[in-house]
Amino acid sequence: MSFELTTRWTAAFALVTILGAAGCRQNTEPTREEPSSARAASVPGAEANAKAKDAPLPPPPAVKLETVKEQTAKAKSEAPKAGAPKAKDSEEAKTAKPEAISSDGVTLKRLVVTNAIENREPAAVSQLSLGEGPVIAFVELKNSGSEDAAVVVTFEHAGLEPVGYVHLKVPAESRRWRTWARTRMIKKTGSWDAVVRTTDGKELARESFTIGS
Repeated sequence: MSFELTTRWTAAFALVTILGAAGCRQNTEPTREEPSSARAASVPGAEANAKAKDAPLPPPPAVKLETVKEQTAKAKSEAPKAGAPKAKDSEEAKTAKPEAISSDGVTLKRLVVTNAIENREPAAVSQLSLGEGPVIAFVELKNSGSEDAAVVVTFEHAGLEPVGYVHLKVPAESRRWRTWARTRMIKKTGSWDAVVRTTDGKELARESFTIGS
């Protein structure tokens, strides 16, 4: 009986040894790695993603560098253009007359031909007619000098002797001196001029007017 038991234990031990050796061989056998292409093929869309990843990136867009000259020209072209002057402003600039300054510091600021004075200002008149009252030359002057000055006003017609010759005094240091010259010596219709001069003959201003019948 003892021999039989020993035999059984020996057979069992041998069986366990064989099984253990087989298990060790199975665990120590190197595992083969599946190729990446095979793994990628097994996943839907993996191949397309791999190609997109490996594709070269597109070149960056070209940037145009502007020179200083080009930038200046561009800024000028984009700048708002100044509008054309208004018709009224253009007309005023066309008809405006510069102030006339004489050698003795007298400045003529206004010359208006009329037939009446109201509140030391020339009355508006649409027409001057022969024989209907005097013709008046209204003047506004400035004397920046320290001494009194004077101007001479005449009324002139082409081909005729001037009339009037009115001397007007301008006090010293007068910023605004309003005065006028009048005449009843105009005996002819047509185009006339009221002329303002200094006492030494320098012309300061001239204003045309028409005498009707």
